[in-house]
Amino acid sequence: MAGGDEAGAGGGGRTTEAADKKDLEPTAKKSPKGPAEPRETPRPGTSADGSQRTGKPAKTPPPKGAEPPAGYRAVTDPAGFALTVPEGFTRSPEPPRVYYYSPGKRFRIGVHPQPKSPAGPLSTMRKAHADGPSDYPGYRAGSVTRTTHNGHAAALWTFTWNGTAKDGGPRVTYDLSWNENGKMYDLWVSAPAASGPEGKRYFDRALRSFRRTS
Repeated sequence: MAGGDEAGAGGGGRTTEAADKKDLEPTAKKSPKGPAEPRETPRPGTSADGSQRTGKPAKTPPPKGAEPPAGYRAVTDPAGFALTVPEGFTRSPEPPRVYYYSPGKRFRIGVHPQPKSPAGPLSTMRKAHADGPSDYPGYRAGSVTRTTHNGHAAALWTFTWNGTAKDGGPRVTYDLSWNENGKMYDLWVSAPAASGPEGKRYFDRALRSFRRTS
């Protein structure tokens, strides 16, 4: 599906994971391709905060003229991409996705590189939107917009949902998908609905800084 907190499998061979559902599955009927619920206990190769003890994102210098602003850091992820994330966010590899979580997971940045979808990002996102009411409790204010990303056709999906019991309130998701270099990339940010503007800033910064490294 599209990125997101935890949506079901999307069409066109793409894994649906709304920026919110990808992070915390509200229902138990997710397919294996759907967003995986974050684990509460450390997994082999990770620390208690979800970061890897090996293969950690390298803090390589960003391209000239693209230094991150105050409060952010540039990371080169082992999964084959680089981007800018807020200071204090920790990496959590949850194959096939990679997350960067703020303390307490209030804000969640997700990236899912996957095989290119024949249906294209717009059709994939539209299907995820159509499935929204069944995938996300309280799904509302959903929309899908045709757009571009670095010259590539893309689709932006935004929506609000009730969140899970652990979230303590509704959440908003900003999720962009695009095809590039034979792959489909899905990048999303999930944030508390009351902090939507802050989440949107993190989303915009991540998108502007995102680049492939492999």
